[in-house]
Order: sequence, then C-alpha cells, then structure tokens
Amino acid sequence: MSENARLLTSRKALRKKRSAAEIAVKTVFIVFLALLALAIVLPLLFVVSTSFKDYAQYITDPFGLSFSHPENYVKAWATGNLGMYFVNSLIICVSTLVCGSFNMAIGSFAIGRLRFKGSGVMMSILLSTMFITGELTSIPMFILLRKIGLFNTRWAVVFTGCIAPQGFGILLGSNSLKGFPAEIHEAAILDGAGIWDQFTKIDLPFLRPAILYTAVGIFQGCWGDYMWPMIVIPSNREHWTLAVGIVRQFADGNSAEFGIQCAGLIIIMAPILVIYMCFSKYFTEGIAVGAVKG
Repeated sequence: MSENARLLTSRKALRKKRSAAEIAVKTVFIVFLALLALAIVLPLLFVVSTSFKDYAQYITDPFGLSFSHPENYVKAWATGNLGMYFVNSLIICVSTLVCGSFNMAIGSFAIGRLRFKGSGVMMSILLSTMFITGELTSIPMFILLRKIGLFNTRWAVVFTGCIAPQGFGILLGSNSLKGFPAEIHEAAILDGAGIWDQFTKIDLPFLRPAILYTAVGIFQGCWGDYMWPMIVIPSNREHWTLAVGIVRQFADGNSAEFGIQCAGLIIIMAPILVIYMCFSKYFTEGIAVGAVKG
C-alpha cells in the first residue's frame, strides 16, 4: 500500500472516530435536555391537574389526571376576592416596571453614553448589588418602611421595587450604547440638541430591546413574589397581592383547598406566560445587543 493510501485510510478512520464521538456527545446532551424539560413540565402538569380536583380527589389520587372540577377557577376568582388582589398586583407591578425601566434607561445612558468620571466605579457598585440577597436588606428596609409610614400598604412593595438597582439591565444597556456611533450625537449637538433630546430621540429607541428585556424580568419577579409582600403587608387584606391573597385565603395550618389554590396559581401564571410569549424575542435581542462592547 502506498503512503498516500495509508494516509487516506488513517484520515477516514479519524473522521469516523470524530463522528462517533460527536454523536455520543449530542445524544448525551439531548437526553440531558429531555430530562431537564421533564423536570420542569411535570410540576406544572401536577398543578394544572390539581386545579381541576376537589379535596377528596386530591387526597385519594394526588398524581392522577383529572379535569372534573373546572368550577375551581370560578370559586378561586369569586370567593377568594382575586379581582381585588389582581388589581393590587397590577398596580404594584406596573409601577415597579415603569420606575425600574426608567432607572435602567437613565443609568445606561449615563454610564454608556456620558461616561462621566467614576462611571466605571459606579457600574461596579451597581453590579455588586446583584450579589446582595433580599434577606440581608429586609430588616433595614422593614424599619425604613415603618418610619416613613408605608408599612402594611401596597405602596411598601412599590417603594422597594422602584428603588431597586437594575444592575444587569444597566450593564446590557450601557454596553450597547458604547457601540453606538459617536458621530450621530456630534451631529445632534451641532443641531442644538441637548442632553435630554439626545437621550429621548437617539439613545432611548436604540435601547428598546434591552429595556423590554429588563421590563419583562421586572414584571416576572414582581408578579409572582410572595415573601416580601407577605412581610410588609401582613394584615391589610385590601392591599394584599395576588400571591399573598391566594395562600392566605385558601390555606391554613390544618387543611387547604388544594384544587382552588392551584387554580389560583394558574391564574397567577397566566399573565406571565402571555407576556413571555409576546416578548420572548426581546430576551435574545436584549442580550445580543448588550453583549457587544464598544
């Protein structure tokens, strides 16, 4: 056998080995993703199935599929005063979303476009807040809310949500603005545009993907939050959020209306799923735009 033939044979054998290794890696990866998806979907199916059961069905067959009590959704909405709690959650989430998105846009413009002295230090401080858990700030924030008279009202949750630093959103927005052509701003300045005009007419439209990404994340975290609203609104039923109202209305220490409670959980999840389906593309767009530094 000639040298060329041997070389060709060895290359073919090497390709086969690489192909077999790639197939093995892809198979393991697909199996892992399938198991991960199953671990996510099964609890959701359990909640959906339980939402159509009465108490006796849940006790006798908790994991069985049943759709025999759709009236649980009507009971959850009517008897649980979910309409009032829905409005409270909507007020809190919309207020937090607007303030948080505005803070993210202003911070991104200041750090990514103006680049003032110390902006790098400020960005590091904002990013460091991502590693500070809510448990560390809950006690001083609780004391502050009592001092300013917002405790046991929905505005306590609004206040803490509005002042929350949007470190990751500002990182995405500032990185995207660093790659924006400086000539456009220079031309706007020559035309007499001030800082506010540059922000609203040039940079704000460019920041839209990052802003929407941040807004969806804010809404998701605020809408389903249970622990903090329960702490700062312990007894004022008229200001309870949807998550707090469902648990406090339908559950106690001895028993619980699990079917009605799960129906309420589905009601909580529905707006988040709808919003995510409508704005899911902005997740990838926001990260893709903000991941490129100028």
